[in-house]
Amino acid sequence: METTFNVPGRNEVSAANQAIFDTLIKAIGFVPNLYANFAYSGDALSAFLTIQGAKTSLTIKKKRSLTRS
Repeated sequence: METTFNVPGRNEVSAANQAIFDTLIKAIGFVPNLYANFAYSGDALSAFLTIQGAKTSLTIKKKRSLTRS
């Protein structure tokens, strides 16, 4: 059985999340589906990105590999 997730586009999220989408597109060229799905919530995407950018013992290479999986 196949599960389908509807990933919101820029026009389907709040103005605050649209601004984050714009920043992501400028920085990496696209909005990852995981991030877009967090944007269904008014605060989840911003909170996730804050946590993701927090100080950690993981190397940048390891963090990137975790984001891509």
